[in-house]
Amino acid sequence: MQLTIYDMQQAVEHALRQTFPQIPVTDQQSGDGPQLIVQMLETRHEQEMGRRYRRTVPFLIRLVQEEKDTAGSYQIAEQLVLLLQQIELAGFPCRGQAINFELKDNVLHFKVTYSLLLWQAAPAETGMNKLEQKGTISNG
Repeated sequence: MQLTIYDMQQAVEHALRQTFPQIPVTDQQSGDGPQLIVQMLETRHEQEMGRRYRRTVPFLIRLVQEEKDTAGSYQIAEQLVLLLQQIELAGFPCRGQAINFELKDNVLHFKVTYSLLLWQAAPAETGMNKLEQKGTISNG
């Protein structure tokens, strides 16, 4: 099974929608009202050895609220820590790393990074053509 970057974003958004059904989850700020904005930051895809690659995908999740609610923002941050420590990705657990958050200008900025090991499919090997061999035994 091939996991894509889009699959990772969908897994994060799904976890947020399950936990916060009353807050719209989007990938860009739209309109008024509270919302969780999920933004994928600079993703790295690095070869480790042979066909093994490490994909590192950091996310920035912003909580935008209509009115200033510092205590409520920190309470949601605590829930996000517990929720995004581990998400389910294609039926497998994926652990969040480098979790941090800050409240700036009444917007909660929550960062989490997911790191995966991926294996590139083996190249199709070409089979040998037919080989005929003739031989004789010589005495001498």
